[in-house]
Amino acid sequence: MRNVKPVNNDENLQEIELLFTDTKIGEKNRLFISGINFEELPRLPISDERNTLIAHFLVNLE
Repeated sequence: MRNVKPVNNDENLQEIELLFTDTKIGEKNRLFISGINFEELPRLPISDERNTLIAHFLVNLE
């Protein structure tokens, strides 16, 4: 995760880069998810057991 500064926006936003490697041919791929404001993302309560995995994922991004 890194901070990015959009051209037409004064607000710093975040970007996530995910790297994948094809297990058959070894090709490397990238997926960029950009323009996210993590401060405005809703958080799931940890006590919500059926969504615990998602909540841990969101907490670990910070």
